[in-house]
Amino acid sequence: MSEENEEYDLNNALLLSATFDKLLDLGLMTFDKDNYLVFSDILPYEDVRKLKIDIIDNYLDFSKEQKAYIEYHRNNVFRVVNYPITTNAGWR
Repeated sequence: MSEENEEYDLNNALLLSATFDKLLDLGLMTFDKDNYLVFSDILPYEDVRKLKIDIIDNYLDFSKEQKAYIEYHRNNVFRVVNYPITTNAGWR
């Protein structure tokens, strides 16, 4: 749960489609330390494959302030069985 000042911090917001926003909120998607999109291995492979079709670019350029929020999300919200996820390498 974020503190009140964090709720209104524009660095703690990403403009995403409803699907990707929900995945992020549920901890089924995050960004790795290099700013690349990563899906949880909890999601079935076929679903991830379908999601990738809609992605134009799986890399976002985050500010230093945004990176702190993303790191918190990756370490405390992201749900994964086998971390680190290495399947993202094929996207680069």
